[in-house]
Amino acid sequence: PVKAVFAYAVPLIVMMAVGMVATYVFVFKMHDVFFKGDYSFERAIICWGTATGVMITGMMLLKICDPDYETPALADFSMGFSLLSLSGLITTPLTLAVIASGSTMANFLFSLAVTGVFWAILAVVTVGSRVSARRTAPAAETATLAD
Repeated sequence: PVKAVFAYAVPLIVMMAVGMVATYVFVFKMHDVFFKGDYSFERAIICWGTATGVMITGMMLLKICDPDYETPALADFSMGFSLLSLSGLITTPLTLAVIASGSTMANFLFSLAVTGVFWAILAVVTVGSRVSARRTAPAAETATLAD
């Protein structure tokens, strides 16, 4: 086993470095885009901990940054994690079935389709929340002007 690790040390180190950079970009940079000014760092740090470990690691990192849980990051992440776990009840058996019977290309296409559905749902939710915020903002401004 040790010889195998040393034989593949360079590819392993490259994969780890690329994975760490990709995780950083997708977590911290995407949170800056989607949650600008809305506790983006606190939301990102709990996702970072979960993506590089387990959920409790993310919660521990959030506890360091937000000891009294004054931000909505934990509640929001918990809701999202719960919904992701429910979706895993559907996608995990399908993924295992594709892996067991399919080829590498079938696995890739299935993963691509699941990722596409995820991004489509994310886009609909993001656009919907922004449209909703724009519709309610003028009404709130009008109400303040009337008072």
